[in-house]
Amino acid sequence: MMLTNNMVKWVIWACLLCSLPCSEPLTQNSDLNDSLALKQFLGNLTNAQIMTTWADTKNCCNWEGVSCRTTANTSRVIKLVLRSKGLQGVLSRSLTQLDRLEVLDLNNNSFSGPINLDFTGLPNLYLLNLASNHFSGDIPSSISTCKKLVTLSIGRNDLTGEIPMSFGNLTSLSFFSSSNNSLVNLSVAFTTFQGCRNLSALILTTNFRGEELPRNLSGFGNLKILALGKSDLHGEIPDWLLKCRMLEVLDLSWNHLTGNLPLWIEQLEYLFYLDLSDNLLSGQIPESLTHLKSLMFTHSASKNSSVDGIPLYVKRNQSDYGLLQYNRLSNFPPSIYLSKNLLSGTIPSDIGRLNQLHVLDLSMNYLTGTIPDSMSEMLNLEVLDLSLNNLHGSIPPSLNKLTFLSMFSVAYNQLQGPIPDGPQFQSFPNSSFEGSPGLCGGVQGIACSLTRNSSLGPSIVSDSRNNFGRISILGLTVSVGISIISTLG
Repeated sequence: MMLTNNMVKWVIWACLLCSLPCSEPLTQNSDLNDSLALKQFLGNLTNAQIMTTWADTKNCCNWEGVSCRTTANTSRVIKLVLRSKGLQGVLSRSLTQLDRLEVLDLNNNSFSGPINLDFTGLPNLYLLNLASNHFSGDIPSSISTCKKLVTLSIGRNDLTGEIPMSFGNLTSLSFFSSSNNSLVNLSVAFTTFQGCRNLSALILTTNFRGEELPRNLSGFGNLKILALGKSDLHGEIPDWLLKCRMLEVLDLSWNHLTGNLPLWIEQLEYLFYLDLSDNLLSGQIPESLTHLKSLMFTHSASKNSSVDGIPLYVKRNQSDYGLLQYNRLSNFPPSIYLSKNLLSGTIPSDIGRLNQLHVLDLSMNYLTGTIPDSMSEMLNLEVLDLSLNNLHGSIPPSLNKLTFLSMFSVAYNQLQGPIPDGPQFQSFPNSSFEGSPGLCGGVQGIACSLTRNSSLGPSIVSDSRNNFGRISILGLTVSVGISIISTLG
């Protein structure tokens, strides 16, 4: 039989394919030691939702939350991701036998006891997330041997003691959070992290209670997020923050900081989220605050912000931060919170320059003067709270231009005259205007021709100050997907 040209080509291709060695066997066996280590880890747990799935097969690479990488004829465990699985019990030391492990994420479970792992056995670890559990005791200093560590989150536990000084050797560390623990010695913590030259996010909220905010520091040139809220810290806003030229998010709220707002604030050209609320700051709001470039149209920073792929924190209420999933980018609203301080004087007339601002909260201070008409230029404003001050005059009718405004309050001031009649203002409740009987129209339903030019006395404002809560910003959503560890659930 004569072979056609096409038939000859197919024979040649078949011979070539048969002669090629198989690059991988059809099935890969997981490393026996890895499987035994995970079985021991499972044996220390109770009420684990993963028990059934881990019993279905002998190949641990098929188990829920386990990811492997294949080399030769063996698959080694590189990721253990068991977020929010209802796991209870203590950590098994066997996890340190997973010497190829790169990601250990046990966030939001009910682990208890100390973090009793010898991290010298995990040299490849670059993400460690043990947040939102019940771990107690000291932070293991052996974590500092994980030279590749980029993300370290141990917040919302019951940890005590100091941050190990050896953490200064974590030169790859970009994101660190130990919020909501009972750590001490803030000065040692800052001195330690000066050695972490790649540090971009430092979240120390709700620790170091009653300590002094360090006054003289250097370093932190790459820091983009600094959160030290709800720690009852004392002192003034330190000048060394001026050296953090990359700073985008600064939260010093719920402390006992005194002094004035710094004039150098305008030099932080990337700053777009500032929370200094619930302190004892005094003096006037400086004009320099209206020069923040990231909050102005021509120099607006991206509202979708991250730190080298590490997600930002999103503020869920006045004092708490919830860490978002690692493969997502948080949508942070450009905000200024100065509420519950001792600020006086007038609102800067050029406040409208901050036309990229979404949230402005100046409530519960001693501000005087009128509401600047330039606020009508802040077209992206969604929240405006001027309540519990000593403002007088009228509400500028031009504020009708703020079509995105969804939360508004001028309650308990000395304002008079008609409430703007735009659709936004018709939707605000009476509580937005209460305590200012000189106001009329709007949802008040009071005919302006029948009102008197009355005003509130200072004693009424003062008596009401402690009964009016700060507006809470809830439900900030996540939008853009960015993965820093390939596939995290």
